[in-house]
Amino acid sequence: MAIAVTILTGCEATESTVGGLTPAPTDTHRFVTATAAASLGPDGRFVLAAPSAPGDRPIISAERAGELALASVRTWGPSLHRAWEQDRGGPIDLASLRVGGRILFARSPYGKFPDGYHPAFARTYGPYYLVTLYSGSHPVLLITVAAYNEEARIDEKGLVRRPVQSGAEFFSMGLPANEDEFRLVSPEAAVEEVGRVTGARVTSTPELVRLGMPYHPATAVWKLTLDRDVPVQARGKGSTHRVRELYVGPVRSRRLMTAVRGNARSERTGAIANTPDDRIDPVDVPILAGETVSFEAVDVMPGGPDQ
Repeated sequence: MAIAVTILTGCEATESTVGGLTPAPTDTHRFVTATAAASLGPDGRFVLAAPSAPGDRPIISAERAGELALASVRTWGPSLHRAWEQDRGGPIDLASLRVGGRILFARSPYGKFPDGYHPAFARTYGPYYLVTLYSGSHPVLLITVAAYNEEARIDEKGLVRRPVQSGAEFFSMGLPANEDEFRLVSPEAAVEEVGRVTGARVTSTPELVRLGMPYHPATAVWKLTLDRDVPVQARGKGSTHRVRELYVGPVRSRRLMTAVRGNARSERTGAIANTPDDRIDPVDVPILAGETVSFEAVDVMPGGPDQ
């Protein structure tokens, strides 16, 4: 069973390409308050919150996600190798791949998917790990691994064995050498970018949040809370408003975003029921309190306290 997800794109056709993590700035402390600085490690990188998910369904660890990512390359690499190389625009030596030093957890804005349906839907709407695979010092492949992947196992040959009701355990893409249009952003780089463009400082540890469906887990955005309101203008709309939260995403033309708050507390989809006839039912997937599934691109405008 396959469930489609979408890469968020702007105007340029190349914005579905994905690059490696941007490096941490030399002095993240300049762009955060004392409270946020408390979560910076000695290397200047944030110690991010431990992975967690709503409800009582268990999730795998980041270490397990890395193991599964490598096993998925061994399992499906022979059939996907050419597509990955086309993404990258060059050769990829699968045998040399290793997991990067930082596996990111993208939490989901959705609550627990209702019981009684094919488990691929719960995986699709749930949190994901973003695992970057390197060849030497170069990021060449991104594997997104569903956090609800506890039923997948690795056999004695190092290959993935998925459950009978499989689907949405992994998504993969080659990382192009040209990272100009779409690049995974580290939390430190996101903080620096917002600090430089707004003059404001971040007040808490960044959180990586998935966009609403049907967008790909790789389009997750960093949620940054600022120490002051900053003026922004929605792209193409002309109106200016002030916000205290900005989201930094990987697509260049939609790098800075704000949440579009609505009253909806659920989102309707069709899901395959666990019944003999595999009927498709309408299902209302809960949206967690305080979360949003809609975002809009913005530009920061002049007029802040330090501008």
